[in-house]
Order: sequence, then C-alpha cells, then structure tokens
Amino acid sequence: MTPHAASSRRRAGDVWAVGLLLLVPVITVLIIARTWYSLSINCTGYDDEGIILAPRSWQGRLVCSDGGYGDPRITTLSLLAVVLWAAAATVWHRTRRLRWVIGLLIAAVISPAVVAATLSTLPANCSASQRNHYGDHGCERDREMRTE
Repeated sequence: MTPHAASSRRRAGDVWAVGLLLLVPVITVLIIARTWYSLSINCTGYDDEGIILAPRSWQGRLVCSDGGYGDPRITTLSLLAVVLWAAAATVWHRTRRLRWVIGLLIAAVISPAVVAATLSTLPANCSASQRNHYGDHGCERDREMRTE
C-alpha cells in the first residue's frame, strides 16, 4: 500500500467517525424524547385519571421526578448514552479504531430504550414496608383516588 492510499483511507475513516459522532446525539435525542413520552403516561397519568406508578415505589422514584409525582427524569434516560458517547469520542481521539467507535455509538443509541426497559422491571407497587412508611398517599396508583 502506498503512503498516499493509506493517508486517504485514514481520512475516509476520519470523515465516517466524525459524521457518526455528530449524528448519534441527534438520533439519541429523538429516542430519548420518544421514551420520555411513553414513560410520562406512567408518571403523571392521562387527564388526571388512570393507573400510574406508585410515587414511592422503586420504579416511581427512579423514573419520575419530584419524588415520584412529576414527569420522567431525563437524566435517568440519558446518562448512560452520554457516557457511551464520551467513551466513543475518547476511543476515536486516542486510537482511531472505527470498529470500537461504531460499537460504542450503537450502544449509546439503544441505551435509553434499554434503561427504560430495565426500569420497567422494577416493582410499580409499594412493598409492605413502603406502604407502612408512606401510607396510601405515597403508594396509591389510581391517580383519581390520590388527588381527592
């Protein structure tokens, strides 16, 4: 391989990596927005009625802001994506290995959905000890009953 061919191949890799590093945050933001919207119904209910997460349950505390009473937490959904994107940028800056960068960026794109799916496996109801400690107000899942 001639030096010119190696140089142009390296430049093509640079263009791909920089393009991916710029495109992935946009795609990730769109996925976070969609995931946030689907979780928001679990946190705040629809039109002050319906079944929602118990505010003091593990899932309610980690997913919803304001101690389980508010909108979904953006930081919970986006923290892993930001860390993976930063790792991809660091790997590219130090090693220029496109395969590693692509793997990390794919993980960054799907991480909000994976985090939301993992959080949905946590209990949405309060445990017996949580119900004793917080009472019906902190553990009620029926939005209409809690607002009365």
